[in-house]
Amino acid sequence: MFNKPHRLKTIMLALMLFLLLVFSVLIVSLSNFFDIPDALLRKNSEHFSAQNIIDGSSIEAVMTDEWSDVADNAENISDIIHAYEIEDELFSLSSETLHTERVKEILIKSAPEIEEILDENNVSGAFMVLDVNSKVGKITNRPGLYLRRNSDGNFEALYGNDAVISKLGYTKSPDWSKNFVFDINDDFSDSYYDCPSEIKHLTGEFDAEDFGYWSDPFVLNENSEEIITYTMPIYRNGVFYGIIGVEIPANSFFNHAGFVSQSNKSEIITIVNNSSAAVITGTVMSQTASELYNIENGLVLSSTVTQKLNDMGTNAYRVITSKNGEIYAYTYTLDIYPETSHFYENEWTLISLVSIDEITSFSDSIVKVVSSAFMVSILLSIVIAILLISVIASPTEKILKTAENIDITQKVVFDHTKIRETDTLIDIVDSMNLKITNNIEKLSKIADMISVPTAIFESGPNDKKVYVSKSIVNILSLNPAIVINSCIDKNEWNGIYENLIKSPSYEGSYHINKGEDDEKWLVINTFENNGGIIGVITDITASIKERQRIEYEREYDAATGIINRYSFFIRAEKILPRSKQAVIAIWSINNLKHINDNYGYITGDKLIKAITLVMQTHADEQDTLTARLSGDEFVTLIYGNGSIEDYKKRIYALNDAIKEIVINAPDGTDISVELHAGVATYPNDATTINELLKCADYSNFSNKLNKNNSPENQISEYRK
Repeated sequence: MFNKPHRLKTIMLALMLFLLLVFSVLIVSLSNFFDIPDALLRKNSEHFSAQNIIDGSSIEAVMTDEWSDVADNAENISDIIHAYEIEDELFSLSSETLHTERVKEILIKSAPEIEEILDENNVSGAFMVLDVNSKVGKITNRPGLYLRRNSDGNFEALYGNDAVISKLGYTKSPDWSKNFVFDINDDFSDSYYDCPSEIKHLTGEFDAEDFGYWSDPFVLNENSEEIITYTMPIYRNGVFYGIIGVEIPANSFFNHAGFVSQSNKSEIITIVNNSSAAVITGTVMSQTASELYNIENGLVLSSTVTQKLNDMGTNAYRVITSKNGEIYAYTYTLDIYPETSHFYENEWTLISLVSIDEITSFSDSIVKVVSSAFMVSILLSIVIAILLISVIASPTEKILKTAENIDITQKVVFDHTKIRETDTLIDIVDSMNLKITNNIEKLSKIADMISVPTAIFESGPNDKKVYVSKSIVNILSLNPAIVINSCIDKNEWNGIYENLIKSPSYEGSYHINKGEDDEKWLVINTFENNGGIIGVITDITASIKERQRIEYEREYDAATGIINRYSFFIRAEKILPRSKQAVIAIWSINNLKHINDNYGYITGDKLIKAITLVMQTHADEQDTLTARLSGDEFVTLIYGNGSIEDYKKRIYALNDAIKEIVINAPDGTDISVELHAGVATYPNDATTINELLKCADYSNFSNKLNKNNSPENQISEYRK
């Protein structure tokens, strides 16, 4: 049809016009034969519904994963209260009266948990209420602590005992009250306490999180704005201690959740409690919760005639109202309670409403524009279709088939098309392909020459193979047979890569071949390139093993394999505060220098290792810490909740076992251990590891001075 090369610009212009006209024909045809307004309406409605699914799930995530994340804090507070029960078997929180010293202590010790919730959970307030009450008639007072941040960013107490607030350095809110006040006639506003406390009326043990409760909006006092709360029990071993909770302002609920509507500006958003028919937050067209009622899967306005459209998607409705015209509604049930929750049936529903005018405005304008071009579109599209098929379709299809099978490691040859611009482009692509092939080969050689073991891989979005450098075989311990022409089958590579990243180690590295001779640590750096991935794998095994060696030598004694002085202090400083009692003993080997001088250091090391073995044999990993402090000094720390006398008996038994050690010198002489020991107790003698070690050292010195071979406590003399 054409004997000379054709101008590609002319052809492309014709192609663009053709696509536009075909699109116009399609739209107008749909308008005439399939009622285009309804079709576009359905599409818009589906889009509207999808947006709200995203918005609903985001609010749901904030409520369940961020605001209500207080279970760990509740458990920590229950540990604080349980410690009093352990200390005094007769103690019962529910039998305490308001503001006893124990109640104040519990509130002071629990305050950091309330502060943490306020700082970490993105809420406006956090609080706890203890199950201690003073009931007068229908009014019940309970102690607790309720914190907010004031305008200066400091903690401000809305509820709490004067002495507790003063001790913690909080300021009082202008609406401050000493106690939480509950009125038996006000079931609605007291539900934030009453609902979680239902756990104490049930028989058996339950998961406290299953009694977590989201309240309807209420006000704490006459000056307070409406708030929504989440509360859960402070509960342990079947005993109810009180509640812990958070508040979110009802009037700024969506903003506080970081929610921004993605739909039209005229859209109305609200959340409704299905069980209580209460408007949780937001605005509805009727303004009152009493005008809402259930219909199938969602809440809509009771003053309207409703018709569910099955082809609009789940929970989508067409709502006809004489007051507001025709609107569309979408409902989304928020999954804020797990199936095991005591309040699982208490559903909250997100409702979105938008008018028909907003939905159909775009489709109406499109129909008007394309209708005027209908007749011209049909005529021109037929002519242009024939032209494009003849000139472009056939040669372009050949080019595409060749391009689909490109192997970046091999030279590609395209057939020319007699279209000048296309043929010029083919020549450029051929040249680029040759350069890429050469560069890939150079890059592979460079990677192999780098002193640090490094491998490179590249995977395109549509490639059936993954290019790899030669060094990848050694670095990943692969079978060389799977690498053909510097490529690995993509499916096989995906399996290799998935197994590789299943073993993350520290500092972003990956650990492979664990426990084998070929154990390695690798770092993988990747970046996207036109939909594909280019990656560099670096073997850092040498640096990791060197670091491990340095870390081991920093913390362990080379001769004995037990921890050294540095590591002992670090571990002991963490152990003592968690222990009720402890005993520390220092042993001095008096004849070690004599053995080294007369029999050599090998014999001395033999004695040290024998002493270490005895200490490790007598040690319990659960409550004993053994270390070598210096050349001839060892230390043992026994800690936990046992008695001082039991710990001392174990020290004396260890002392006797060490004195029984006998080693054989090179000349056949039997050498026994000459030692002195000193003991100190925690917390009787000292409360820090430094002071405790000083006391034990003094006891050791006194026993050595008095030639006393028993590790008796001489701290009374040290105190003088």
